[in-house]
Amino acid sequence: MSDAYTEAQDFAEKVGVLNDLSHWLGEVLHAGRVDRALEIGGSGGLLAGLFASRHGNVICTDIVDWDMKYGGEGMKLLREKFARNGHALVTERLKYIPADAQNLMFRDDWFDIVFSLNAFEHISDPALALREAVRVTRPGGMLYLRFDPVWTADSGCHFLHRIGAPWAHLLLGDEDIAGLMRTNGADEDEIASYRQDMNRLPVNYYQNILPNLVAELGCSMVFFTPWSGTVDPDYVHHPNLAMAAARLNLDPDELLVRGFQFVIRKG
Repeated sequence: MSDAYTEAQDFAEKVGVLNDLSHWLGEVLHAGRVDRALEIGGSGGLLAGLFASRHGNVICTDIVDWDMKYGGEGMKLLREKFARNGHALVTERLKYIPADAQNLMFRDDWFDIVFSLNAFEHISDPALALREAVRVTRPGGMLYLRFDPVWTADSGCHFLHRIGAPWAHLLLGDEDIAGLMRTNGADEDEIASYRQDMNRLPVNYYQNILPNLVAELGCSMVFFTPWSGTVDPDYVHHPNLAMAAARLNLDPDELLVRGFQFVIRKG
C-alpha cells in the first residue's frame, strides 16, 4: 500500500474542496468575494492560494512555520508549484502567518469566513480551536470545517502504509506500532509524527461534543455530516474492526466513520 504524493492529486483534491466551500459561501454569505478570510491549519498554503485566486484576501495559518522551513522561500515555492500545475497564484491576496489554532492572535469579529481542511483531527483540543474560530469570525460570518481520517477510522493513524493493517493502532501500544513502522521502512520523523501529531479523539467526540458546542456558542449549524468508508473495501471484513470495536466499547459502524464536515453561521 502506498500513499505516494503527487501534486496533480493534491490540486485535484483541493479544487474539489474549494468548489464545495464556494457553494457554501454563496449559500451562507450570498457572496462570491470576501474581504477577510482565515485558513486554520493550512500547511503549505495550497488551498489558501486557490481561495485567494477565486474569492479574495486570505491569511493562511499553521502551527508549523512553513516559510522558515523552506528558508524564507515558501511563497516562491508555492508560486512555482501553482505554475507547474496550470494555476496562477495571486500572491498579493495571500499572507502566511504561523499561529496556534487554540490561541489565535487575531481580533474578535474580524473575518468574513474561517475555513479549515484536514486539521481538526490533529489539533489537541478541537473544542478550544472551534471557540477561537468562532471568536474571530464576524457576526453573520461563516465557518467551514472539513477533516479526515479521524483517529478511530481504519487509517486514522495516518500511517497505514507503514503499519500494514487497519485499526491496528487501536489495538497495539505505541512501541509495537513503532516497531511495525520501522519494519515497513518508516524513518524516525514519521514515528515521531505518529506519536505526536494526531489528537487520538474518538468519533463520538466529533459527533456529539463539537455540534453541542456550536449551539452553546450561539451559532447555527447550517450543514453537518459525517462520512464513512475504508481505504480498501475489504477492510469492512477485517478482524481488527470487531476487535477494536469491542476494545473501545463502540459499535463497529462508528469505526467506519472517516470524517466530518461542518458549515456554521455565527450569530
